[in-house]
Amino acid sequence: MTTAIYCWALAAFLFISALAPTQTDRVMNRPASVRSIGALLLLLAIPCLVWCGWFFWTLFAGLTLSGIWRLVFPHSSIRAQKNTYPRWAHGCLLIGAAVLIWALKPSS
Repeated sequence: MTTAIYCWALAAFLFISALAPTQTDRVMNRPASVRSIGALLLLLAIPCLVWCGWFFWTLFAGLTLSGIWRLVFPHSSIRAQKNTYPRWAHGCLLIGAAVLIWALKPSS
């Protein structure tokens, strides 16, 4: 039951971030905010260490890498998101990640 709540909450967080592109863009342009999101991602990765299976190990790797990059190199993260693809594409990636988490979550 706890894993299901965790997966739903994580998917909702990603989905809401994707549906609020203006607010997300404003927040993710400040290094302090990017660092805070990086720390949050690292905190969200911790429960994945408790649960077994490929799903949680993959989720742990993704959250940890993304969190470290944002926490340690916020300017690089901001530049990459601005120069690599437009904000709408980032929203599509976030929605895709939310759908994958929802669809692939282990049954409990």
